[in-house]
Amino acid sequence: MIPHHLGNLSRLQYLNLSDKALVGPIPDTLGRLIFLTVLDLSFNDFDNSMLHCLSNLSSLVHMDISSNNFNSLILDALGRSTALTSVDLSGNNFDNSMLYSWCNLTGLVHLDLGFNSLNGSIPYCFGKLPSISVLKLDYNSFQDPIPSEIGNKTQLIELHFNGNKFKGEIPNSMWWNLCNLRVLDLSNNKFKGEIPNSMQNLCSLCILDLSYNKLSGNLSTLGLIFNWRKDPQRKAALRSCYGFS
Repeated sequence: MIPHHLGNLSRLQYLNLSDKALVGPIPDTLGRLIFLTVLDLSFNDFDNSMLHCLSNLSSLVHMDISSNNFNSLILDALGRSTALTSVDLSGNNFDNSMLYSWCNLTGLVHLDLGFNSLNGSIPYCFGKLPSISVLKLDYNSFQDPIPSEIGNKTQLIELHFNGNKFKGEIPNSMWWNLCNLRVLDLSNNKFKGEIPNSMQNLCSLCILDLSYNKLSGNLSTLGLIFNWRKDPQRKAALRSCYGFS
């Protein structure tokens, strides 16, 4: 259990209590840490009690409360946290009641909602987040359609839609403008049909996983398997994925 007197450290800016086998509620005194910019409570066994104390953390930039037992989130608690750029809520039991409020956090760069109990359609407003570069929605129960607005996010670097219930053809219109995308995971869905020829525009792609679907097509004809000497742009992109200059 987090000690209540932790809230007396009023100038604290960084708090990492990850993987400490902590249980029970989050103390409301945590809300006194108004200068906190980084909060990591991941890999514990916290419950929902007093989660509203986050409402005072208006300086928060990075929040990781993944791998706990949260099953609902009072989104008003984060309404003042306009500085948030990175949020990891994966590995909990969150449902759809918390989905649309993320659309108001326009500074988000990294959003991880994987391994929760989310279903239905992906909110179209996720495609309107102006700064989003990493979007992880894996292992939920999302279904069609994938918002077309996501295909306009030229700054996207990672897109994880694996382990959901998408079906039908992969939309061809999604991939024309995502030349900065490095990781694309659509595995473990119910996609079928041809691999879209627009994927040839994913010129920075490092990892592509389309496994466990019912897709057809030849990756080499799309340029996703390429000749290093004939395509220096793709060669440079692949080298950068592994940290080579």
